[in-house]
Amino acid sequence: MKTYPNLNFYLLSAMFVLVLGSCTKDPETLIETVLVTETVTVTTTIPTATPTSEKVGSGGISFIDDSQTWTNDRIWIMDGKIVVRSGGTLNIESGTIIKSQNGQGVDATALVIAPGGTINAAGTSDAPVIFADIDDNIDYGDGIVSPNRVPTDTGLTYEIVNKNTEMGLFYNVQGKTLEVVGVGNIPDVYTDPFNNLNFTFNKKIGAKENQTITFGVRNILNDTKQSYYDYYGEEQQKFSFFKVGRTFSLGYSIKFLKF
Repeated sequence: MKTYPNLNFYLLSAMFVLVLGSCTKDPETLIETVLVTETVTVTTTIPTATPTSEKVGSGGISFIDDSQTWTNDRIWIMDGKIVVRSGGTLNIESGTIIKSQNGQGVDATALVIAPGGTINAAGTSDAPVIFADIDDNIDYGDGIVSPNRVPTDTGLTYEIVNKNTEMGLFYNVQGKTLEVVGVGNIPDVYTDPFNNLNFTFNKKIGAKENQTITFGVRNILNDTKQSYYDYYGEEQQKFSFFKVGRTFSLGYSIKFLKF
């Protein structure tokens, strides 16, 4: 039998190479991708803007039969006659500004508290309830003094419907007014502000309510009208002085009805 002395050496060498090659081969790398989904809910609260003014009434007559509050975070604008009827309550916070639309006679703006109605006005000396004309540009940043103080009309009416009786208290301020225009060395003449407080009373009588008795008092404060020279940088000199006095009136009228 023929032998090959180097065959075993070659076989051992081949096996060593196979083993060595299998040991040095890089291991298999496994990559796993994981998709993560997350839902995030964000809640945002958007504050409601406070209106700078709010209108009450739309001309004519409007009624308050429930409980209402006029707050001091806005200017309340009355349009027409606002009547707090029996069972109704109007609360007005301290420092609240209330303005009235212009109008006269039947178109006048007024706040009326009827019998059985309630008004709670919580004004203080530091934060009074302010009633002003619509043309007055007073705002909450001005404090209690109007930046454009002008002649003002304010009225409070009390009506007893079932007795055909109406009473009113009206306040008017006539502001500083130019009375005489100066010429040359003669200075201008101005009138002092005049504070006028008036009271009226009206009652219908008769079976057909066609008769009316009226009573009134003018200038309850007994204020005087006076005027003065306006010298630049000089002390005021009186020009005229007029004591108006109080005026009382009593009247009766009858309306003839057509049949």
